[in-house]
Amino acid sequence: MLGGLRHIGYCPTLVVSFGGIYGEQYWYHEMNVWEQERLMRFHPNRLVEGASLRSHKAHYDDYHHMAVATTATDLYRAGVKVSAGAHGQRHGLGFHWEMWMFAQVGLQ
Repeated sequence: MLGGLRHIGYCPTLVVSFGGIYGEQYWYHEMNVWEQERLMRFHPNRLVEGASLRSHKAHYDDYHHMAVATTATDLYRAGVKVSAGAHGQRHGLGFHWEMWMFAQVGLQ
């Protein structure tokens, strides 16, 4: 049965996964996004600062990307092709955040 899964792809898009606090919010909590020089050079400062200077704080387990990334990891190990989504969130940082979120649950 699992052999047929190698023809399936899954793109969970952890930065904006529904069902709980987005992965993007996790990174605002964990890093000073407004200090990323390249980002600030090419992205409107008011948008970055508005989202990141006063970030919401939550317990680590409340960020929903962990559950979604765990499911994606299980699917990957069963033969499903898993890819990063990012939707262009934060103009380049989102893709890196996706990779780091997969790594948080052991997908390497």
